[in-house]
Amino acid sequence: MAGLLQAFKYQKKLMLARALGQLMQQRPPPFMGLAFQHVLAVPISAPKWRERGFNQSDELAKYVARHWQIPLISSHLCDRVATQSQSQLNESQRIKNVSGVFSFNRVKFNADQGKILLIDDVLTTCATVSEIGSELKRHGRFEVYVWALLKKQIVKI
Repeated sequence: MAGLLQAFKYQKKLMLARALGQLMQQRPPPFMGLAFQHVLAVPISAPKWRERGFNQSDELAKYVARHWQIPLISSHLCDRVATQSQSQLNESQRIKNVSGVFSFNRVKFNADQGKILLIDDVLTTCATVSEIGSELKRHGRFEVYVWALLKKQIVKI
């Protein structure tokens, strides 16, 4: 599956989004029985978006949101400052790299509580999703759950 994800993400094979989204649907985490108010994809920086032409986590989140009939929040509601790529960093470097880089746009999204399902393509150290979860919690009483296509663990933030 890692090879499919790499082709999807780095070779811009957007047609793989459907197959990867269906794989996620076939193997849901145990918390999918909860009543989620929103699905949110991990945002990517503007330079990464211009380079790829899409956000891989957004594409996966579309399938999850549609299948479970949960409203999808655009990842554009959460701004991300451009950072060094996480792929070559160790855990402590990853945590430092994403510290303070996300800001949640409260004007466009006015919810202040509920369960949010955060979708990521790869979950390695949880640095990125933990930072997003912390930012969301600064703006309301959110319970944030994380679901990634490839992961070392499933977490509730």
